[in-house]
Amino acid sequence: MNNLPVLGCALNLSEGRRTDVVTLAAKAASTSAALLDITSDPDHNRSVLTFAGHPEDVVNAALKVAAAVLPLVDLNRHRGVHPRTGVVDVVPFYPVQDGSLGITIDAAVRCAGRLWSELALPSFLYEAAARSPEAQALPWIRKHAFNGLAPDFGGPLPHPTAGATVVGARGLLVAYNVDIRAEDAGVARAIAANIRRRYPGQVRALGLYLKDRGVGQVSMNILTPRRLTLNEVFAAVSREAAGAGAAVVGSEIIGLVPRACIDVANADLLNLREKPLLLEDAVEKLFAD
Repeated sequence: MNNLPVLGCALNLSEGRRTDVVTLAAKAASTSAALLDITSDPDHNRSVLTFAGHPEDVVNAALKVAAAVLPLVDLNRHRGVHPRTGVVDVVPFYPVQDGSLGITIDAAVRCAGRLWSELALPSFLYEAAARSPEAQALPWIRKHAFNGLAPDFGGPLPHPTAGATVVGARGLLVAYNVDIRAEDAGVARAIAANIRRRYPGQVRALGLYLKDRGVGQVSMNILTPRRLTLNEVFAAVSREAAGAGAAVVGSEIIGLVPRACIDVANADLLNLREKPLLLEDAVEKLFAD
C-alpha cells in the first residue's frame, strides 16, 4: 500500500447459511480490496465480510458484493434472529490508516449514491454520515425506515427483494456475542438491558435466542473499543448471568478486534469459539503485501 488513506469496511450480509453465496460475496470483495475476515452465523442468518483498501477500492468492493448477492438473496424469504433492513444490510466504513473521518464520510456517501444509481438499491446514511441527529443511530433507522423516514438515496419504496442498505462512517467498533445457557431469550434480554445501563454510550446490546444452538445470546457492539475491553464486558455479563441463575457457555468476536480492546494474555478466560484476530496484525500484513 502506498501513502493513500486506507479504510476498512465491515459489510453485514443477510445470509449466513448458504456457504456458496457467502463465498461468492467474498470473492467479489477481494477483486477490489483486501479481504481480512469472514464470519457467518446460521442462527443470525448473517455474515460479516471485513475488507480494507484505498477509499475507492473499498467502495468498489462493497458495490461488487451487492451486485453479486442481490440476485441470490430474497429478503421476503429471509429468516434469522438478527434485525435487518436489507440483503446488503449495513455497510460501515471506518479509518484504518491515514484516513480522516471526513474521507470516510465521503466514501460512505459515494457508496450509497452508487448503490442506487447502479443497482436501484435505496440507502439510508447513518453514524457520522447521517443527515440528521436521529439518523445517526442504526436502531432508529430500522424502526422508521419507509415509515416516515425516506431513504437518503432512492426510494420511495424498498427494493422488492433486497430491501434497503444502511451505509455509514464511524470509528472502530467491535461486535461481540456472549452465549448463555437458557431456554428462551428472556434472560439474555434482561442481561442486555442491564449491560446497556451499565455502559451507556459504550455498548449496544440485544438479547436473542439461538434455537439451533439452544442458547440465549447477548449480542453487543462495543462502541469505545480503545477504552472498554472484552474481558471487562465478559465479566459483567457473567456476573449478570450468575445473578439470574444462568451460566455463560462461550463467546465470539465478529471480525477483528483492536489490541487495546482485549487482554490477549487472558483471552482464554473469554471462552472464545475461535482465536481472536487482531486488527493491528491484519493491517501490518496488509501493508506488507
